[in-house]
Amino acid sequence: MRQSPAPDLLTEQEILQWTELFAREGGATEHTHAEELLLFELGGERFALRLAELDEVASVDNGAMLPNAPSLVAGLSNLRGELLLLIDLGQLLGVRAQPRIGTGNRTLILKDGVGHRCGLMVDAMLQVLSTEEADLRPFRGTAGDPRGELIEAVGEREGRALTLLDAGALLGDIRNHF
Repeated sequence: MRQSPAPDLLTEQEILQWTELFAREGGATEHTHAEELLLFELGGERFALRLAELDEVASVDNGAMLPNAPSLVAGLSNLRGELLLLIDLGQLLGVRAQPRIGTGNRTLILKDGVGHRCGLMVDAMLQVLSTEEADLRPFRGTAGDPRGELIEAVGEREGRALTLLDAGALLGDIRNHF
């Protein structure tokens, strides 16, 4: 004769129902949810931004340099009817890079809280990966390092260093240059 489960224990079917409900309602905590990162290269170094923080990834084939603009500004482009300020991310991070407007350009588009967008020019898009795959550790900058506040975490992927950038801090630093 089969015994019924104890009254305070859930049956296997009830556990499955609760699991499905929990998944549908987004009940997982941030600690168990891996986020996706876009891994890119700039000046021979590897960086990442959270995919959720990016508004768009684009190829900017047209644009113009702006004379007398801050060195941070790589140019201005018309992207599908929108004027887009192009930022030399290498200049912002202190990395030697050669941003280019034209064929083969890769630009990460960020949008601030009021809808202003800007393009961060990078050398190459590498891949999308999860935060778990990146083996990240929180970064604590050193005093006097201007890049420190722009870096959220550091890690390693396939034997190479990886730097996770803070999109909010990048946008704030860009605003501070104007």
